[in-house]
Amino acid sequence: MVLSLFHSPETELALVAEEYHKAAKLLIEKGVTNDLAAYPIVYLYRHALELSIKSVLILGGEVRIVPVVDPLKHGHKLLPLLTQLEQLFGAQYARHYKELEEIVKEFDEVDPENQAFRYTFKRNRNPSMEPGFAFSVARMAKVLDPVLERLSGGWATHTWAVWLELPLTLTPMKWGCATSHAF
Repeated sequence: MVLSLFHSPETELALVAEEYHKAAKLLIEKGVTNDLAAYPIVYLYRHALELSIKSVLILGGEVRIVPVVDPLKHGHKLLPLLTQLEQLFGAQYARHYKELEEIVKEFDEVDPENQAFRYTFKRNRNPSMEPGFAFSVARMAKVLDPVLERLSGGWATHTWAVWLELPLTLTPMKWGCATSHAF
């Protein structure tokens, strides 16, 4: 295997995001859906979303669509990226932005630091998830698959607006659970 194929980490970011997405889908397709398997599956989806959003922002900055502050400065947080993403989408694509914003906010509610599905506990040794937290991996995949495919496709063709032009109805994940979270 050869890494850094294009000698351009910014270009490869979107491609790596696609690989995280493919890995998550492969786990689901292979029937790896026991309760503990949700941790790596959700982590892979969440990380694919993070890298995809960051790559779109980097492209937007490179082609000077909008001034972009380095999206990597926020660590793994998605919520701080929304302001720049909204500027990038502009008024013309406000509906798409709002739908994506809803998904990001759902992730942020449950996993703001991108740690809850990486570790079973926090630094203070409390559980990373509330006891009884439940959701549908299949529902999450059904919502996120088209989003990730459009985001990565936009970068790969160097026309981030392509995916915005395509008809796409995103629905909030609303995965439901045994606790009060909407995630």
